[in-house]
Amino acid sequence: TMNKTIVVGIDLAKNSFQVHRAYTTGKVVGRRKLNRTELSLFLANLPKTTIYMEACGSANFWGRKAMMFGHDVKLIAPQYVKPFVKTNKNDAADAEAICEAGCRENMRFVPVKSIEQQDLQTILRIRDRHVENRTALYNQVRAILFENGIVAVKSMSKLRQELQKSIIDEDNSLSGMMREELQILSEELTAFDAKVNEYDTKISQASKSDDRCVRLMTIPGVGPVTSASMVAAVGNAHTFKNSRQLSAWLGLVPKQHSTGGTQRLLGLSKRGNTHLRTLLIHGGRAVIMNTGKKTDPRSRWVAALAEKVGMNKAAVAMANKNARTIWALLTYGTEYDPKYRRNQSSPPAIKSPSVVAPIH
Repeated sequence: TMNKTIVVGIDLAKNSFQVHRAYTTGKVVGRRKLNRTELSLFLANLPKTTIYMEACGSANFWGRKAMMFGHDVKLIAPQYVKPFVKTNKNDAADAEAICEAGCRENMRFVPVKSIEQQDLQTILRIRDRHVENRTALYNQVRAILFENGIVAVKSMSKLRQELQKSIIDEDNSLSGMMREELQILSEELTAFDAKVNEYDTKISQASKSDDRCVRLMTIPGVGPVTSASMVAAVGNAHTFKNSRQLSAWLGLVPKQHSTGGTQRLLGLSKRGNTHLRTLLIHGGRAVIMNTGKKTDPRSRWVAALAEKVGMNKAAVAMANKNARTIWALLTYGTEYDPKYRRNQSSPPAIKSPSVVAPIH
């Protein structure tokens, strides 16, 4: 007998949405093409069911809207949907592929982000843009000074000082026009610094007001930006079955290429969120640089590892350890304990039927 459960797959777009309804066995119930208004009415009148969508632009918005009407929404990473597209690509084929991929028993899903997560992520993305623009401007200023015979150091603070000295120094070879342009660039740098500081303050305030961020910031190497980025991207850590899955999602575990019973581990997989991985590695590098005469177990471990394999590999190992610690703190709601030992009694691993799939 046919399973009578009907699921829905929706191919999202700006104004045109393709809806595919089918039984979990794959038998098609119906196909419809809707606009934005019609899709809202369709979700409101649809009996409670499971809805599958691709994790793409506006997926979180439509996912939250569908959840308001009592539906169970599951987002699928696009790379896991593509193998199910038959023949040529079109909206109807994409919706059918989304529906078929969602019905797979071992499919991995992406959780729908809350409004708070998206707000925090927006602030972080805007800050990243200002930082990138500021870095590009600093490099341009350094190149202009070098072309005029002035060698500036890489430090941003010292570059500002060198720039001001070059503008007022009458003994160098700078022309009047060049001094005017450098003064304009100096003012632009000041404006970028002010913007970055403004968003640093916003992120710091948001981190202090969130209990999860406060607990994460007690981990060595995790500051306001890293904690806010983790909360905005991960949210509910119960989505990951264990800490290694979070570390693998961040691309901090070796890539595997095994066959015929022969295990072969390569370098880092570098999958998932590149920005988060970079923040954790920089945090790990900061921990190594400040170990000094610290005697806690973590500092002794990373200092010995850095001496054995080098700074960079030790920084990645520290990032991996911090990622696992972050999973534990978010999952169990506990505080960071620098004296924690693995043989201590701990809560059982969270068992979940789905894990977050990395989005490239």
